[in-house]
Amino acid sequence: MDDSQKEKNGITKDYYPGGKVKTETEYKDGKKNGIRKVYHENGSLMAEQYYKDNKPESTGKGYYENGKILHEDIYKTGRLINRKSVDGVGNLVHDKDYP
Repeated sequence: MDDSQKEKNGITKDYYPGGKVKTETEYKDGKKNGIRKVYHENGSLMAEQYYKDNKPESTGKGYYENGKILHEDIYKTGRLINRKSVDGVGNLVHDKDYP
């Protein structure tokens, strides 16, 4: 079995062409299980989301490059149930529940 056919386990990282980390994803038995983090090219955190059996679960957050919160998503059993978004100064601009 070559490396492309092995099930992923542990943390995998992808990189921008300049060498900075782009994503960090936790895997167990070939599925996303744990935290997945995505970074802006400047190195600041862009998004973080917990996964269970390859599906988003619980609260995920997105961030502006300056580190301020952009949005907060709530997932249940892999399904988005609510998203709140704020502008660059923290004012709520979007709050939507999903059926």
